[in-house]
Amino acid sequence: MWQSLANKTGVQFTIGTQQKEKLKGLDSRALEPKDQLFDGIIDIGSQARDQFIYELQHHKAVIGLGWPVQPSTALEALCVGTPFINPVWNGRRSQPDRSKWHSQHPYLARFDPPYVYNVQDHREDDVQAAIEQLLKSPLDKPFIPDEMKKEAYLNRVDQLVKFDWQSLALAQPPSSSN
Repeated sequence: MWQSLANKTGVQFTIGTQQKEKLKGLDSRALEPKDQLFDGIIDIGSQARDQFIYELQHHKAVIGLGWPVQPSTALEALCVGTPFINPVWNGRRSQPDRSKWHSQHPYLARFDPPYVYNVQDHREDDVQAAIEQLLKSPLDKPFIPDEMKKEAYLNRVDQLVKFDWQSLALAQPPSSSN
């Protein structure tokens, strides 16, 4: 699928994995399926933090492809102005309530283009439409969800610090009526 999409859209796909060094010199045909990369995706290997952020800033989008080493990658991409393509495995077409979707990044499933493109289960036509749309209207600034901003974080910490935990600990549990 990825090679086909690269041919159709002109987009080059890259991935950063820890496998590049681990599998160096091995014949890719002899690898177990879990260690094989998708055709059409170039592995740029594991990156130092600064280089990783640079790569996020200089890519057209980030696509969820499984089990990320760094689960915050999608949010970090949005924070530097790079949209996220979020695969939805169950629910997008049949379930209007996004909280019930099973996706690569459930938190981000609530957002829409131009920030997040929710695509059905890596269906080539959905991914291609998302790529074409984001190429036509790229993000022009970073996107940070309100609840992820510094003020919201500090407010949550403040609530935790000011809460009367001692009273809660000393309170009698409610009696059960059996």
